[in-house]
Amino acid sequence: MNEKQKKEISKMLSSHIIFDELLAKHTSFGIGGPASCMVYPDNQNELSILLKYAYENTIPAIFIGSGSNLLICDDGFDGIIISLKKTFKKLSIKSNGTISVQSGVMLGTMVKEAIQNQICGLESLVGVPGTLGGALIMNAGAFGGEISNYFA
Repeated sequence: MNEKQKKEISKMLSSHIIFDELLAKHTSFGIGGPASCMVYPDNQNELSILLKYAYENTIPAIFIGSGSNLLICDDGFDGIIISLKKTFKKLSIKSNGTISVQSGVMLGTMVKEAIQNQICGLESLVGVPGTLGGALIMNAGAFGGEISNYFA
């Protein structure tokens, strides 16, 4: 990314943006070089604007959850790192047992809320680190179960 693009991103978003951020600070293994741009989008609209800008300007963009079990090269990433862990955190449970949850919610939080609402079956995921979004992408699991087992 060049300086002009960094300035344009700063002007178009009110989201929390960090430039040249060392990704080692954002991974559970503590490794990873600098990202040209790291963004915590405030909402879906800001996320949409950012993704459209990245696409139109051929800037690589990747999502990271909470950085659990993520390996990033020490050379860094010349593009946009998007993290939803600070803002996409809504979780609700309907009376019929349906769980509606955004990708930035920690997986353990979702499992604990389910247990408190007498929803059984997710217990094997309680100790799996990371956000729901990261867990879905990686098909996280433990004790013989994986998250893909819980979707109809």
